[in-house]
Amino acid sequence: MARSLQSLGGDEPFTVAILRGGMPVCDDWARSPAQPALLLSTVDQVGSRLLFRAYGGHGPRSWPIHAGLLGRDTLYIVDEAHCAVPLCQTLQSIASRWQWLAEQPVGQPIELVRLSATPSEQPDFTLAPDDQDHPVLSLRLRARKPATLVLAKLRPKQDERSALVDAILEQAANVLPSIGNGVLGIVVNRVASARAIFERLALPAESKLLLTGRARGWERDRLLESWLPRLRAGERLPSETPLAVVATQCIEIGANLDFDALVTEAASLDALRQRFGRLNRLGQRDGSQAVIVATHPQVELDSDGQPKNPDPIYGQALARTWSWLLQQAHGSPPTIDFGVLALEPSLPAPEELAQLCVAPRQAYPLLPSYLDLLAQTSPPPAQDPEIACFLHGAPDNTADVTVVWRCDLPEDQPAIWPDRAAIQPPVAGEGCPVPIWEFRRWLESPAAPLEDAGDIEAAPGQGASGAPSRLVLRWLGPTESEPVAAGQVFPGDTILVPSSYGGCDRYGWNPQCITPVADIADAVAFQAGSRPVLRLHALEQALAQSGMDGEAWALLNSLADLARQQEAPPLRELLSRLAAVAGLPDWVRQIAVALSRDPKPRLVETLDSFAILGRRGSGEDLSTADDGANIGAEVPLEVHSKGVQEYAERFCRLAQVPPALASDLALAAWFHDVGKADPRFQTWLHGGDEIAAALSDTLLAKSGLMPRDRAAIRRARELAGYPANARHELQSLALISESEQVRHKSADWDLVRHLVASHHGFARPFVSAAPDLNPVRVELTHGTLTLGAGSAHALWRLDSGVAERYWRLVRRYGWWGLAWLEAIVRLADHRRSEFEEQLF
Repeated sequence: MARSLQSLGGDEPFTVAILRGGMPVCDDWARSPAQPALLLSTVDQVGSRLLFRAYGGHGPRSWPIHAGLLGRDTLYIVDEAHCAVPLCQTLQSIASRWQWLAEQPVGQPIELVRLSATPSEQPDFTLAPDDQDHPVLSLRLRARKPATLVLAKLRPKQDERSALVDAILEQAANVLPSIGNGVLGIVVNRVASARAIFERLALPAESKLLLTGRARGWERDRLLESWLPRLRAGERLPSETPLAVVATQCIEIGANLDFDALVTEAASLDALRQRFGRLNRLGQRDGSQAVIVATHPQVELDSDGQPKNPDPIYGQALARTWSWLLQQAHGSPPTIDFGVLALEPSLPAPEELAQLCVAPRQAYPLLPSYLDLLAQTSPPPAQDPEIACFLHGAPDNTADVTVVWRCDLPEDQPAIWPDRAAIQPPVAGEGCPVPIWEFRRWLESPAAPLEDAGDIEAAPGQGASGAPSRLVLRWLGPTESEPVAAGQVFPGDTILVPSSYGGCDRYGWNPQCITPVADIADAVAFQAGSRPVLRLHALEQALAQSGMDGEAWALLNSLADLARQQEAPPLRELLSRLAAVAGLPDWVRQIAVALSRDPKPRLVETLDSFAILGRRGSGEDLSTADDGANIGAEVPLEVHSKGVQEYAERFCRLAQVPPALASDLALAAWFHDVGKADPRFQTWLHGGDEIAAALSDTLLAKSGLMPRDRAAIRRARELAGYPANARHELQSLALISESEQVRHKSADWDLVRHLVASHHGFARPFVSAAPDLNPVRVELTHGTLTLGAGSAHALWRLDSGVAERYWRLVRRYGWWGLAWLEAIVRLADHRRSEFEEQLF
């Protein structure tokens, strides 16, 4: 199997990647159009990428690559499809109609498979009677799970949420003695409720655990590593004390946990059945105690028997489920068995059953006019469709933003934030998903309490109020990120905030926490396979939070002296000594060791701070938003062009691109960077040294500048006199457009020119205005052809033909087909540049 997969042409037989907010993620899956890959993703992550609006820290220039790869030759298997109806509807419309809307479709189509234990239609598969006698299944199916229904009592002037918390704590105290050293699960519908219960639960810290979906993935994984041996179904280790797990809906799907007892807040019937799936999960215990708690306002009905107070998350289904449970329950207090076979005979007919479950929302129709807007990524149109309508149905304010805390962002200097952040771009594992309405409110009112946010896609929504807001950094890549206020934060954004703002503890999002938040960026990035990076402020914070003193601080001061060009031992020696300090946090030691063994660690000064950078890591890709000219190594233009052409030819062969198209892609790859022959660009590549550029007898494609040192790159450009916002791709386009010889080599001249113009994500359909006030003549011999054109080409103008060419190609190859062809050339450029960084 491995040999067969390897023959398809990927870097490895098979790549497995996770696309989920809060997890350590890199884009290994997007390295090659021929790489066999299994992607495990949330609705938002894969859906946003397919629709040209990749959520997270990817800027608009990377969106077409992800859309092209996911819009061609991809099988979508949607698990728990009943929970993702809008996504399935959108995928079906693409698979059955819109991917075929092209004059010349290219690439293999996408396909859709739905998986669900509770499908909306009559299931084709059910357990046969004999299956109930299976030695393993029978235990799970016949396990008794009696649940007592308890209505919380409200004291005079007590609010509903407080009464619920009191009642659940009381029931937990009643249940705990009966489970000995077992595990009690407490599941509620709101993060605020879970926090309150966890903090008041009368157990020592080592005997209780808080789990919500609002946590930083790296911290949550480390937390679970120590707890899972006591929780994992079928593998639980014995314990000397009881354990209570307080959780939200995050445990309902995919969590292989096993509880001895359960106390849960009332919810819809489908949610309750998921929660009870964690109680006596394998059916290996004789009896398991459970309690379902509700407040009177939650379940109150009007005179017509309809819920008076629909729940923000479960709507009318919560109250209807409670009423139905009371009808089915027996005894006093009322009790109902939630065992699989025990409950099944009581389930009502499908129409009534649907009333007890959360009604799935329907996707907005995905029309060609919307796709025309979404396919415009350079820039996204002002009237941009809200893709949540296609992924989750009716629009609301429940979409998340991913929040990242950094200790090197001074609150009073937002102008320096982008350069500081570029040294260590955000990694998903350091991010915490937070509902956008709650995050906006926190920026405007830091002391406001948690409200009714749960961990599923239904919650009260509020936009920014317009009140004065603290600033944050909206991350769109090293060159396009900017400080913004609450009203400029949008769904799916990756947002960097100063650690001094607070807002997070070891269990996750906590807006009432004012303690500076630990900066875990260097640790998470290194674990995810990125280059080792050690930033001054992160190191200072780690030493302070670990209670370090003496030698570690002396070494940090020596590193600072070295950054200031003062007397200090060599960098690698200092790093080796730092790694040997006793009591150092593990991640600091690991990074210090890696940097001390790096043949060329670099110390980069960043606006009154510094960072130590190693060579690119195995899991780190070239930034799709970078200008591509700075990789820390000088590379000749013809060498780079030939290498990119060879990668493009290989990708075309492996992806079975038709010969004529493959020839055009290789042609575009060969000429894509000829615009770098501009003498000012060459000076830029020589670090702004005009004399060095003039003395060089070789045109460069790549410079020795470090790609993360944005300040140094900007200084070099200014010294070279290269116009701000000018794009070398447009100069490349101008040069080949003047050559009839290049044109005669092409089968689709429009496509070749577009691929050259768009190889850094622009020209879809526009490019930034960049008038050249001091134009020059650009001439070069590239291979056997001599090319020449002026730099005052004005191809950035609306009437230049760039936009019209883009739309002709969209109609010719389709929205995803054109993006796929672009991705082949752009990924060839990325892979060759990675190779060159290691080679030169």
